[in-house]
Amino acid sequence: MKRFLTGCMLVWVVGVSAQKEYRAPESYVDGRSQAVLRMTIDDEGVIYVLEGDQEGTADNQGLRIINGDEVTSGFRRSNKDRQGRFRSICFSMSQDTLFLAQDDGDVNKAAFFISTRNNSFQDLTEVVTGTNQCNTVAVNPVTGELFFNSFGRGITYRYNFKEGKVEHMGEDMGESKELYFCWSLDGKKLFAVVRNGSYIAVADYNLNTRVLGGWTPIIGKMHDDNLGADADYRDGVGTAAWLNTPCQMVAGPDGDYFLADRNNHIIRRIVENAPGSFQVTTYAGQPKTEGYVDGKPLKSQFRQPSGLTVDLETGTIYVADRDNQRIRKIVVE
Repeated sequence: MKRFLTGCMLVWVVGVSAQKEYRAPESYVDGRSQAVLRMTIDDEGVIYVLEGDQEGTADNQGLRIINGDEVTSGFRRSNKDRQGRFRSICFSMSQDTLFLAQDDGDVNKAAFFISTRNNSFQDLTEVVTGTNQCNTVAVNPVTGELFFNSFGRGITYRYNFKEGKVEHMGEDMGESKELYFCWSLDGKKLFAVVRNGSYIAVADYNLNTRVLGGWTPIIGKMHDDNLGADADYRDGVGTAAWLNTPCQMVAGPDGDYFLADRNNHIIRRIVENAPGSFQVTTYAGQPKTEGYVDGKPLKSQFRQPSGLTVDLETGTIYVADRDNQRIRKIVVE
């Protein structure tokens, strides 16, 4: 699949379809606008959107399902005593189960929930408690193992479904790191996007021993607060490239990766040019310029894109354009 043709990238940012564009609705409760936060896609090309309010709190969160021109609703957050902020979403390998990370500081609440296809994704079931605030869930695409984190403890965990237990994996990332995990398609690398540090780290995963290696920062300048002076914009290689409050990252079909660089209002493309050397470029949007403009990628505008997903069959990228309350798509021709 070619993404470049004699120096010209043939990509447009449009609505979900020419007939019907999805836009997050007003709240079912009090009329506040909803924001599109994170996304995933199944093998049939159906898109699953995690919604919340503009502030990213737990109020009115739920699931929206987009199948061509048909938009339906999945679960809505209902039990405020048990269900906190859902921060991340992913499928099991069989795609019969959605995993949802719950970002809540109460150790007595679940780290993540599951929602099942058998129940039309209307159900929410707690799975693990006691890990202290989970930001991210990610399933290894080769082994099917579920990895998640603890924000409060800085720990990466793996959940053993057969034994129903939580296993501590690899080195600790450090406390109070808000993470979004992304696996390489071969299951040998786990990337951690550090939203409140504006950098990305990677750990190698041995598929034979099932051991996760140590974390190595590879992109961005590390700092302790996403509002700090080091959070900025620059394309480049490795730590010479700068990010500003990056969120969801996904693997593309050609061995590349795509990142929602939220506060830079752009989508970044990441390519490993050599082992451990990652080139970061601007793929869509205008850096540090927010708005709503369709068209060729570098002429388009986003307003705090916070999630994205890729159809691995077609190469189409879907973007959760948070503050524009829309799903946008980038079509490769």
